[in-house]
Amino acid sequence: MECELDNIKIYYEVYGDGYPVLNLHGWPIDHRILKGCIEPIFKTRPNYKRIYFDLPGMGKTKGEDWIEGIDDYLKIIIEFIEKVIPNENFILVGESYGCYLARGLIKKKQNLIDGVLFLVPVILPYEEQRDLPEPSILVKDESLNIKLSAFEREMYEWAASIINQKVLERGKKEWISGFTVADMAFLEKIRENHAFSFNVDLFNDKFTKPALFLLGRQDSAVGYRDALNIIENYPRATFAILDTAGHLLQIEQEESFNILTKDWLDRVEHFLKKKPVSNNMRYPTCYKCDCSHHCSIGIPNKELVNCPIRSSPDIQRKAIKMYQTDDFIKKSNIVSTIVKEQKSMPRLQDTLEYARGMGYKKIGIASCASLQKETKITAEKLTQSGFEVNSVCCQTGGDKKTHVGTPEDFARPLKRRYRLDYVTCNPVAQALLLNNAKTDLNLIIGLCIGHDITFTRLSEAPVTTLIAKDRLISHNPAATLDF
Repeated sequence: MECELDNIKIYYEVYGDGYPVLNLHGWPIDHRILKGCIEPIFKTRPNYKRIYFDLPGMGKTKGEDWIEGIDDYLKIIIEFIEKVIPNENFILVGESYGCYLARGLIKKKQNLIDGVLFLVPVILPYEEQRDLPEPSILVKDESLNIKLSAFEREMYEWAASIINQKVLERGKKEWISGFTVADMAFLEKIRENHAFSFNVDLFNDKFTKPALFLLGRQDSAVGYRDALNIIENYPRATFAILDTAGHLLQIEQEESFNILTKDWLDRVEHFLKKKPVSNNMRYPTCYKCDCSHHCSIGIPNKELVNCPIRSSPDIQRKAIKMYQTDDFIKKSNIVSTIVKEQKSMPRLQDTLEYARGMGYKKIGIASCASLQKETKITAEKLTQSGFEVNSVCCQTGGDKKTHVGTPEDFARPLKRRYRLDYVTCNPVAQALLLNNAKTDLNLIIGLCIGHDITFTRLSEAPVTTLIAKDRLISHNPAATLDF
């Protein structure tokens, strides 16, 4: 996919739905370096939306002439976030130079970030500044029969401490592949301004959310000692320096990487459970908006921070996909739209036309005993229109209220000389009886509040309310809203 920002198009991929995970790859590779190690982690954690994107000049994102340095990269990342996950909190994963960018993002947007993973992090942007160990290959499979180019051999000997079948195959797919598509001329220009114009590690407030630093003891690309200088900025960080691990730590020490990453996610999830709910939560409150001037004409409300058009684009996309792929939703939406576009009709006529459009033959009625007259009229009109009708009165079964758990304390004389332990309403039996009749559509006529909810929950057929009970004004709840 492409995300069109003001002056650049960003290539990105999204997997899953749920809490956002933003992934920042290193330099000069692309999103595949993180996709290869992060996606397997989430096979057993489905409630996350993983977002991978290519930085300018890398992968499938073109470098633009107006970009002069890393400050511009950070502006692009922030604009991308505001476009793809506006007003949403997220967790952050960085790899190599992506960790330097991630710390810039923390500096600017710490309140939105609920956890961070630094994988073989760049601490100092220029190589000559870094405290680096010498390249060291500790494990090498001499029997390998894989042909490497001179470039590939040089890269592995520089970055890896293990050279075996797995490292070479995954490295070629997830790491080397990024070098082959990078715009090196563009990136060389950016290297002149490879550091932020501000001190990225000088925080006003420490990052007090779950963090994880994964460092290779033999990482001769970025080292491990520099990371210890910023440890106090992350009081909830696990620092792991792995032996027999270079700059391809996630491949060389895959099992340790998976264990530590899952532990970090456990800590993030525990943090999120205890986190106070924000007043700027993204859940909708459309009652605060004049919808006719916004979503009704396709324009988001910029003043309402949780306007669903802005705050939940993933849910909007999911809804559209369901209209396209779910047969019932697709047909029901088309039929209801056609019925709506016809001349104004009473509710019962609307219901008849909808049922015809859906191809329904058998209609059930769950009714209140006090609306028996209205139920009979409805059933007759349905029968005259060619439908088979089954109806169940609310007091079916004749069971006493005390038999279904009504407390004895509530038993008292009523005007009709009954006590409160007289025959109970029975929405459960209404639903079960109509389920047994295999109705195509069920109508509610005057069920009490709560009983209508129980019936709807248990009904196997779709349910619509024909008459909503309102004892004050002839069962017209809208007329009583000014009480």
